[in-house]
Amino acid sequence: MTERALETIQSGLISLWQELKAIDVVLEEVAGEFDGEDPLRPVMRKVLEKARYRLTELHAILTVVAPFEPPEPDEESLELARTYFESGRRLMEMI
Repeated sequence: MTERALETIQSGLISLWQELKAIDVVLEEVAGEFDGEDPLRPVMRKVLEKARYRLTELHAILTVVAPFEPPEPDEESLELARTYFESGRRLMEMI
């Protein structure tokens, strides 16, 4: 891989990983409001776990070339996940 391609893929992986981890945080917050019950339906849980699996695989491949640890979600990722969740909640209330 060229260095630039590696950096681009690594950057994308980090961004997606932070978004995935931010979703995890928001889901934990929501589950806490419902006695720990998973707020996701099985279909959406499967989609989330598939994304996690694929990102983990990609990370394993990339670390062979250039080891790195994906960071925890930053405040921007957390705020985005909370905003999306809140928008979805409001939409469901209107239905």
